[in-house]
Parts: sequence; structure tokens; C-alpha cells
Amino acid sequence: MVILGSVAILIAMAVVFLACAIAMGNAHAEMEDAQLIEDPPLLDAIRRECATLRSELDASSSRGADKVLEENGAVADFVARVQAATSNEARDNDPPTNDWLVDWLKLVAVRDRYARELRTSEGADRRPVPRVDGVPITDRMNSAVLECKVPSDIADDFAR
Repeated sequence: MVILGSVAILIAMAVVFLACAIAMGNAHAEMEDAQLIEDPPLLDAIRRECATLRSELDASSSRGADKVLEENGAVADFVARVQAATSNEARDNDPPTNDWLVDWLKLVAVRDRYARELRTSEGADRRPVPRVDGVPITDRMNSAVLECKVPSDIADDFAR
């Protein structure tokens, strides 16, 4: 009888543990989904403007600081086009959107400082990608819109 009671307690504890693990897994999945931009009209505008950004970056023939500054201009224009093509209300209702757009501008700011240093010194130090909660913003940016990854020519200058 004691063994049966102990087994019942162990089974009950296992069920509680399993329920907690499932709940935590669901909460984690919801947290990850909360970082995705999901509004279809927002995503359409982002995808369209991301394709334009890639074309602009591919067309660049500049080098050194001029290349970094030209790319920065293309990224700033990209952010402005996404903002112009979408409403404040739509961006506010899909919370990761505004953070994602600000992250692009943070990357431009770091790259701008780097370009200015390149103009004055051949051996300018590469800047690390800005981080939020210890995570590179490029990781967060790439997770928010799966179809619009940060182009390597924008992120690679600073990732290492």
C-alpha cells in the first residue's frame, strides 16, 4: 500500500512537471512570436522595400568610407520608405516594427562613426554591432522579418 501511494505521488509530480514544461514551452513560443512582425500590409511594404535596398546595395561601386556612407544612405532611405508606406497605427499595433526600424538606424549611426574614422585613419577600428540585452541587434532584426535579413555587406563590417 505504501509503495502504491509513493508511485501515485511520483506520477502526480511527473504530471505537474510535464504541465509546467509545456506551459513554459508555450510561453517561450509566444515570446518568440511577439518578436516577429506579422501584419500582412507591413510585411508587404517591408519585403518590397527590402528588395529595393538589396538592389541599391548591389549597385554600389564605391569603396572604403564612401561605400559605407553610400550604404548608410540606402539604409536610411529604406527606413524612410517603409515608414512612408505604412501607417503609424499599423506600426504601433505590431510592436516589433518600430524597434526593428530603430535598429536599422542604430546600425547606420555606428557605421557612420566608422566611416568618419576611415576618412582620417586607414586602420579605423571596426565597431561592434550594438546589442540589446546582450544580443546583437542584427540577430533581433533578422528574427523580426525572416524575408528581410540584414545584408552581409551592412553587418559584416562590424560583426567581428
